[in-house]
Amino acid sequence: MQSGKREYQVIVPTRESARWIGSMLDAYRTLGIEPLFLYDARSTDNTFALLRAMKADCISLEPEFDRVESMLSAVRDVVDQEWVVRFDDDELPSAALIEWLDTSLRHIKEDAIALSCRNAQFVEERLCFARLEDFYFHPVDLTYLCPAWRAFRPRKVEFTDAVHTPGFRISQFATAPSSAFFVHFDWTLRTVEQRLEKVRRYERQSPGGGWPLAQFYLPELHVQEDLRWTPFETAEFDHLAQQLLTRAPALRLGAEGP
Repeated sequence: MQSGKREYQVIVPTRESARWIGSMLDAYRTLGIEPLFLYDARSTDNTFALLRAMKADCISLEPEFDRVESMLSAVRDVVDQEWVVRFDDDELPSAALIEWLDTSLRHIKEDAIALSCRNAQFVEERLCFARLEDFYFHPVDLTYLCPAWRAFRPRKVEFTDAVHTPGFRISQFATAPSSAFFVHFDWTLRTVEQRLEKVRRYERQSPGGGWPLAQFYLPELHVQEDLRWTPFETAEFDHLAQQLLTRAPALRLGAEGP
C-alpha cells in the first residue's frame, strides 16, 4: 500500500478492466499515487493477473451484490489511513485534485467530501467534457458540476450497499473546489450497447435504479448542443485518453459520428 506520507488511500474497485487498467495504473503512478485495487473475483478476464504483473496493490473480494457499493465496507479492514478516496476503474483524478487532497484533508471536519466529476469524450478530435444543465445538482452550490461523494473516513461513516449511493450514508459533508476534479471515461471506453446494458443491470437489481439515471450513461439521448461540450483547460489527460481510445470500441463524436 502507499506510504504513510499521505492522510488518505486511493482505492479503485475493478472488474473485467484488463483492456485499460494497465494504462490507468500508469497514469496514477505518474501522479505519484499507488492505488489499492479492490478486485471483484467474479471477473472473467485477466485483470487480476495483469495487476499482479504490474506489482499493484490488490486484494480480491467476492461482494454479495453485483455493484461497487457492495465492496466498499471492506476498506475498514485493509486501510490504515484516516481517509479513503474512491475512484472507479474508468476514472482518474486531476493533478489539481491530488494537490488539494494533499494539502486540505487535515482541515476538513466533516466525514465525507463531494468531488466534481467530468464525463469525457472526444469531440471532433478534442477531449471534452459535458456540462449538461442536469449535471448541476449540488444541494447548495448550483454552479458545481456533477458532485460525487467519493472521499470519506471509513471508520466514521455508516456503509450501505444500496445502488447508486456513494456506498455510505451522507449527512454533513465538505466540498472540494470544482477546479479539483476527476475525469470519468465511461463514454470513451464503452459502446452505447455496453452502457445500455449497465442501465438494465442496475434496473434489474433495484427497480428505478437504472432507467431514471440513463441520461448519465447515455449522452446519445441528448441533443448534442445541450451537452455543452467543453475542451479541458489542461492537456494532462490527452495521452491517457488516446491510449484508452485504442483499447475501447467507443467512437469519437463529430466527424466519425456517434
